[in-house]
Amino acid sequence: MEQVVDKVIAGKAYVDGRIEEVAIAIDDERIVAITKPSKAPRATEVEIVKGKRVILPGMVDIHVHMRDLGQSYKEDWYTGTFSAIKGGVTLVIDMPNNVPPIDSVDALRRKMETAREKALVDYLFYMGYPKDIKELDKVIRMDTVGIKLYPEDLKKDELKTLLSLCSKMGLPVVFHAEDPEILHIDRLGEMPEIRGIEKVLDMVDYKVHIHITHVSLSKVAERIIRARGLGYNITFDVTIHHMLLNNNIYDKLGGLAYVRPPLRSEENRSYIFNLVKGGLPNAIITDHAPHTLDEKKGENPSPGFPGLEIAFPLLFTQILDGKLPLNVIDLYSAKPATLFNIAKGSIMVGNDADLIVVRYDVERRVKPEDFVSKAKYSPFKGWTLRCEVEKVFIRGNLVYDTQTLLVRRGYGRQGRRFKCRTLWAQA
Repeated sequence: MEQVVDKVIAGKAYVDGRIEEVAIAIDDERIVAITKPSKAPRATEVEIVKGKRVILPGMVDIHVHMRDLGQSYKEDWYTGTFSAIKGGVTLVIDMPNNVPPIDSVDALRRKMETAREKALVDYLFYMGYPKDIKELDKVIRMDTVGIKLYPEDLKKDELKTLLSLCSKMGLPVVFHAEDPEILHIDRLGEMPEIRGIEKVLDMVDYKVHIHITHVSLSKVAERIIRARGLGYNITFDVTIHHMLLNNNIYDKLGGLAYVRPPLRSEENRSYIFNLVKGGLPNAIITDHAPHTLDEKKGENPSPGFPGLEIAFPLLFTQILDGKLPLNVIDLYSAKPATLFNIAKGSIMVGNDADLIVVRYDVERRVKPEDFVSKAKYSPFKGWTLRCEVEKVFIRGNLVYDTQTLLVRRGYGRQGRRFKCRTLWAQA
């Protein structure tokens, strides 16, 4: 008897680096076949994607701040993951600098419970610098994707011991690599990041998996690429804002555009953009970091701004305009998923059926006042977007359709990961 699958979605889709007419068969939340439309298996439900629309994998953002807990006035798991859906993101990995900080198994457990109650998309977690490094075994059993270290952590006495244990356990370490002592006196300069990468490379061995997040300088990117050649197991990501904005915007927006690392010169912005064009970073991230307007407008503005709703549309607009190649999509989907062995990010058999349908016959402007995020501001205000996420499927289920959310809070769950560990330098 012929097998009947749950669903078939057919149309133009991004598969193996190119756009093809295919039928994607989905059963039990996963992609089970990719065929020509004429050879699609029988299905309980069939969806045909027509016109100026394309099927893409759900995006994977490995660096977000969902806030919540003691900072729910800035963002919470519901508003943050609704923002993700509107931006075509179907899995996020949340940073641990919450209030209270995620530095113990108990704190991580409380955060997981909050996400389980409210999240709309799937999620994973980083652990901060642990109060007790003996808890690392439990951290791994909770399927935490890695340890996230901040500038102030570079001064801690047990850091080398922690790195050695992470190396032995195969637990990746993600660095915000800025020198804390220089950062204290020069928050907008280049030296904190330049010295930060040197400090990190001086203290790690070749075995530990290290990932440098939000690289913003040509000198730092070049240093990382050289380190790869020397045998370091090192990868890095860049943000959508460091590739599209330069520091001239501070004259207009002031603290609203303040972020760490700060926006850089046009020369550095252009360098980061061309790195992305060449596919050299291992991921693009948003560093979605919502704050209140009062926190952004004070004398010491909080660093960061929301990005989840507009990052993919901004990126895809650059592709539609011919400024970036089509395969740059991989830097916000397949490649970050590969870094952490996540069963998402590409349209392939065995992956979760996370798909987005994108219209590319529209033109609209970035309007932060319409964000579903609690943070209603953006340095990209007024930018033109030539696409829109029309539908979002997570694990084969339609969760968003033409501006309408179709699932309740708590639909998201902890992301599924493959058991094998990726050698990051080869990702």
